[in-house]
Amino acid sequence: MTARTVEDPLQGVMTRREWAWVAALAVAMVCVVNLPYLLAYAAPASAQHVFTGILFNPLDGNSYLAKMREGWRGEWRFTLPYTAQPGPGVFIFTYYLLLGHLARWTGASIELTYHLARAFGGLTLLITNYHFLAHFFDSFRSRLAVWLFFAFSSGLGWLAVPLGGFTSDLWVAEAIPFLSLFGNAHFALTWALMLWVFVWTLPGLAVEACGLQGDQKPAAKRLALTALAVTALAQTQPLALLTVGMVLGVLTLWQAVSRRAIVFSDLLPLLVVGLFAAPWLIYDFWATATQPALAAWNAQNLTPSPPLWDALLSGGVPLLFAVPGIVVTARRRSLRPSGSRAPRDLAPLVWLALTALALYAPFSLQRRLSLGIWTPLVILAAIGLRDVVWPHLAVADARQGMPWRPLALAGIVVLALPSNLLVYTATLGAILRPDPQQRIFLTRDEADALEWILDDTPPGALVLASPATGLYLPARTDARVIYGHPFETVDADTHRQAVEDFFAGRFSPGSFFAQYPVNYIFYGPREKALGSLPPLGNDWRILFQQGEVTIYGR
Repeated sequence: MTARTVEDPLQGVMTRREWAWVAALAVAMVCVVNLPYLLAYAAPASAQHVFTGILFNPLDGNSYLAKMREGWRGEWRFTLPYTAQPGPGVFIFTYYLLLGHLARWTGASIELTYHLARAFGGLTLLITNYHFLAHFFDSFRSRLAVWLFFAFSSGLGWLAVPLGGFTSDLWVAEAIPFLSLFGNAHFALTWALMLWVFVWTLPGLAVEACGLQGDQKPAAKRLALTALAVTALAQTQPLALLTVGMVLGVLTLWQAVSRRAIVFSDLLPLLVVGLFAAPWLIYDFWATATQPALAAWNAQNLTPSPPLWDALLSGGVPLLFAVPGIVVTARRRSLRPSGSRAPRDLAPLVWLALTALALYAPFSLQRRLSLGIWTPLVILAAIGLRDVVWPHLAVADARQGMPWRPLALAGIVVLALPSNLLVYTATLGAILRPDPQQRIFLTRDEADALEWILDDTPPGALVLASPATGLYLPARTDARVIYGHPFETVDADTHRQAVEDFFAGRFSPGSFFAQYPVNYIFYGPREKALGSLPPLGNDWRILFQQGEVTIYGR
């Protein structure tokens, strides 16, 4: 009996009926996650505010729109959009450049294309993760429960909020599935690509598992699909290739040691991953090491992992139950039915262990390696709950006549959901009370002024604006700024200080313009917050004026 003919979805195989349920639920979840975006576009429509298109992490979100705008202009080589002198372009951030090209080819706006890509990535992650989970849980009910827990759970950071804490599970989108779906267009898609590479390559997964007939692909086809997925990963998030390589390498070595022999067919998936990943990683390293502007950007691009106490609290309930799951998995070392000595339970164990070690390795981009960690964590937590906690609760139920298992499930839900709910409700509150200082909205005058710059100034024009306004200029126009981003502005601290000193009257216009060849000056409410505009001289004239915003040019 095949997966296509089974009618009862509780028999341990994937059926069309089960896939229909999963697809419908995934679509519903993506719609719920994206509801705040729809409200943000609609809520201020009649007010004096304009939604910027970004609800989560405006700093990075606007930089993604700026990258897409480069692609929209027809560019395939990335230059730093927040730097006045960006240097030559290089072939990185190609996913966002491609999205920009897609927007231009289709006639869709950059923001619409970005959000469609976000929704597509989220839907892909949810469905792909369900498929991955099905290798570890043999009934529809169990894998559905684990999948829903994966999609909605988070850590215990909400407990620290009343004390003024702001832990990783409230903002590190790489680690938390809900935040990946909510945050940007590439984390969720990258996560899904990682899972497919693992399904097609990992010992114990790349063969039929749990009755999943769809995994019985010819080896050549699996390797070809792996090559495509690795190439795509290099465009969306190259650092994910390090995680994939580490996990696959360790499990391949485990299999060789278990068999006491090295079989070329076992090494082939690892070789394919290495062959298609290495050129991109080498090129990225070369580009960021040899191009002065990119080298300066890379030196500033620091994403350290949180303190250990923060990481443990952010692991929350899944981490708590993962501990017995890790013990069970480490002890079991069960044999696969095919005779391979690489039990599939080792895959999440190795993935979690290597990622945890990498997060605290001496590496400037530590936190980026947390992408995908919630998948192995939830799998091991479910194993610990199923094989250790649940049997003990069943015994307690029988002895004491108390409904310990329902109470435990209720406790898990109550503890694991609030962090995501806190982010969601806080976002809704910010939408209902528009405030440009939150960097989610622009004033109508600011938005119209940026539209004027887009339509009436040449691409590459250098605009002097406050650091706050500088964030939006490359995202919504073809202009460049002196300062706009703490990472993507080269020598960011120096240029930020110079801009603030100019608007505060501490840097004379003559000296400033001798150092920075400014074409336009944007003076709006964010600039007025820094100080009064100093006398500019007769060579400057007003080109645009509306409400609180004036644009000067010469």
